[in-house]
Amino acid sequence: MNDSSAGTATGHQIRSLTVLPARREDVELHTADGLTLVGELALPADREPAATLLTFHPLPTHGGYMDSHVYRKAAWRLPALADLAVLRFNTRGTSSPRGTSEGEFDGGEAERFDVAAAIELAEFRELPRPWLVGWSFGTELILKHGTDPGVEGAILLSPPLHRATDADLDRWAEFGKPLVVLVPELDDYLRPDEARERFARVPQAEVIGVDGAKHLWVGEPSVRRVLDEIAGHVLPGHPPLPTRYDGDVLQAPVAT
Repeated sequence: MNDSSAGTATGHQIRSLTVLPARREDVELHTADGLTLVGELALPADREPAATLLTFHPLPTHGGYMDSHVYRKAAWRLPALADLAVLRFNTRGTSSPRGTSEGEFDGGEAERFDVAAAIELAEFRELPRPWLVGWSFGTELILKHGTDPGVEGAILLSPPLHRATDADLDRWAEFGKPLVVLVPELDDYLRPDEARERFARVPQAEVIGVDGAKHLWVGEPSVRRVLDEIAGHVLPGHPPLPTRYDGDVLQAPVAT
């Protein structure tokens, strides 16, 4: 893990297109209903991961995919800055530059097999301490299908609570694993006060309102806040992520 502090002036400034060192590999996930899903696994460059993020992207019918910007930046930064493994993949019927996952979008129902396939890949690869991270539609998948005993907990970004029901919340309450809920102050669907009311039925849920943020977490300050919250909850006591890096870096193409 890079030891630069947020206040140092040495090293490379981490910007929106900065890609830090990691072992990155294309992976395939295989679902119980016979589909192959495409993805990428990013691991720390020179050590074993301390924990693992299994990410679930926003609504594919509205542009969500494995490269949605928060997840892309998580994969570019967190292996180097927090020793985290990051799995990104396209749910069924979703396309990205990595390729197209087989199957068709099913509104969050058949996607239960996609959630299970991600957890199974982590188990097969012996990735440590898997946490589920969902954004928008991805939060619905986690709430509906993520209560697997193999996971450590879940982090929800901008949960709309459209498809997930009170019964799903009650199941998470019974599940008992940590549930961290990041809710933008200016979200289009669910704002902090309502989120606190809805998630009150999950005793272990921690709802965090994020001032000034919007549903899509646009802008570097919003991205940094999300990644800091992820690292701090998955790795308790982890300091805020540095804003500079002392090693070699790459710059992603603007069109990525």
